[in-house]
Amino acid sequence: MATTMRSSDALFSPLEIAGGKITLEHRVVFAPLTRNRCLPLEKDDPEAAHYNRIWVPDALVAEYYSQRTTEGGLLISEGIAPSLESNGMSGVPGLFHPSHLAGWKLITSAVHAKGGYIYAQLWHAGRTTTSPFTGKPSVAPSVVPMEGDSGRAPPGHSGPVNYADFPPLELTHALIRSTIEDYCSAAKMAMEAGFDGVEVHSGNGYLPEQFLSSNINTRTDEYGGSPKERCRFVIELMQGVADAVGQENCAIRLSPFGLYNQVRGEQRIETWSFLCEQLKKVIPRMSYISLIEPRYEQIHSYSEKDQYLSSQGLDPATINLKFLRKIMGDTPFFSAGGWNDTNCRGVIGSGQYDALLFGRYFTSNPDLVERLKLGKSLTKYERDRFYGPFPDRERGYTDYSCWHEQQEKENSNGSVTNDQSIRVAEIENMFHAGKLFTTVSALKAKRVPELVSEGVGDQIIDYTTQSPLRVLPPQSVNFLFDTTGEAMNLLSLVVASTSLIMSVATQPSGAQLQDLGIMDRLGKPKLPWCILIGLNLVGSGRKFYAGRSAVEYAF
Repeated sequence: MATTMRSSDALFSPLEIAGGKITLEHRVVFAPLTRNRCLPLEKDDPEAAHYNRIWVPDALVAEYYSQRTTEGGLLISEGIAPSLESNGMSGVPGLFHPSHLAGWKLITSAVHAKGGYIYAQLWHAGRTTTSPFTGKPSVAPSVVPMEGDSGRAPPGHSGPVNYADFPPLELTHALIRSTIEDYCSAAKMAMEAGFDGVEVHSGNGYLPEQFLSSNINTRTDEYGGSPKERCRFVIELMQGVADAVGQENCAIRLSPFGLYNQVRGEQRIETWSFLCEQLKKVIPRMSYISLIEPRYEQIHSYSEKDQYLSSQGLDPATINLKFLRKIMGDTPFFSAGGWNDTNCRGVIGSGQYDALLFGRYFTSNPDLVERLKLGKSLTKYERDRFYGPFPDRERGYTDYSCWHEQQEKENSNGSVTNDQSIRVAEIENMFHAGKLFTTVSALKAKRVPELVSEGVGDQIIDYTTQSPLRVLPPQSVNFLFDTTGEAMNLLSLVVASTSLIMSVATQPSGAQLQDLGIMDRLGKPKLPWCILIGLNLVGSGRKFYAGRSAVEYAF
C-alpha cells in the first residue's frame, strides 16, 4: 500500500473548468514544458530572412503530446511565442505564421483523437531574449538587461552572447498596445488551430512578470511605481485575451515567489494579491489559474531563495498560496512545482488545490496518469535531454516505454507480463467495484503480486485454512478475482447484476500447472489442443451457470 494510489483518491475525480464547458476525468495535468524539438521553417535556406528563427511543430511533436494524452485529461502546451521578437530559444514554436496553424492542428487533432484537452501557453520572453535570436530588438518594461550571457548560441553565432551587449527596448505605450495585440492574435490562432483554450504565461521572469517585479520595472508612469501600477500591464493583457477568445477559454500562470530569470521584486504579497483581486473582478469566468509552488525554485538554489524570502519578511518554512486561493474563490486553482508519486497523495482531497501539474516525470513516463493510479514506479527523467535542439530529436522525447511495456521486457524470461496478466485496478475502476477479494492457496500466493496491484485487494483468503463462505456474508462482494473452480463455488458471495468474476487460471488445478511450468505465460498456456477444447467447453458451461445468477463471467 506504500506506493499504490487507489482510484478513490481525489486526484482521480472529475473537475469542471472553462466555466463548465470542460469536465476533466482526473486532475493530473500535463505541465507546460519547453522541449525545443520543433523544426525551422526555412531550414534549407540559410540566406532566408528568418532562417532558424521561426520554428514549426510537426508529426514528431504530435506523437509526443499524443503519448501523454488520456481520456478526459488536460495538457498544457510548451511555451508558444506570440510574435517573432517574443521567442527566446531555438526549437521553440510560435503562433504568428501560417505554418504554425497547420503544425498545431496536427497536435490538437492527435490529443482530441484520444479524448484529451489541450491549452496553448502563450509565452513572451521579454528581456530574456536578444536580437541575435529573433532578428529584432528585445523588449521589456524598462531598460534593465539580464546579467551574464544567453547560455545558448543564437543563429549565426558560435557561442552565447552577453545580454548587456543587447539591452532591451523600453516598451512605449504604443508598443504595449501592439504587444497585447500580438497575444490576442496568437490566442485567436490557437483557437482556430483547435486548442481548447489559452494560458498566458505570467511567471518565471518572462515579460508579464517583468512588469510585476520592482527590480526590473523601474517605470514611473501608470505601468510602474507601485503594486497597483505594476499589475496594469498583466490585467490589460488578460482582458484583451479574454475579449478575443472568451473568458472561459483563457487562463493564467503565475509564480508569486519565484526567483527565476533574476526576478527579485519586492512587495510580493501586496502585488500578487492585488493582481488576483483584479483578475477575479474583470475575468470572473476565467478557466483556471495555475501557480508555481513557493517551495519550488527553478534556480536550483534553495538557500538563496530562503535568504531572499527572509529578507522580505517572509518565512520560507510556512509561506503558501492560501491567500491567493481565498481571493480566487471558485476559480479552479492549479499547483505546479516538484510534484511526484509520493508528495501528491491526499493533496486534492485536502482542498488545497483543484489539480496538480506534473512536468519532469511526464517527460519520461508517457503513461504517468496510469502509473500514479496503479502505484507503478516512475522512470527517472533525463535532464540532459530536456532541451534541444538535437539531431536525434526523438531520443529522450518519444522513445520512453509505458510501464507494461517495460515490465514485459523485464519479464522476458517467461514470467507473467502486464499485458498478459489481468489489470485488476483498471477493471475494478471500470466496474465501479466496491469490495474486492481473491482466494489463493499457499502455492499460488507468490503469483498474486504479479496479478494484483499492491493495496487493490480488500481481503485475501487462503482457502486451505479458511472457507470464504464462512468468512464473508452472502452478496457482499462486487469483484471476484479467482480460479475458475473456486469462482463457481462462491457465486453466493457476489452481488448480482452489478459484479464481475474474472478467472485467472485453468483446469487441471492451478497449482499443478504451475509446478509443471506450463503456466508461465497465462495468455498462451502450453496445453495440448484436446485439453484446450475441453477447457473451452468447461468455460462455456460456467459462463452459462454464472449468467443464471445474473453475474458476468470472463474466462
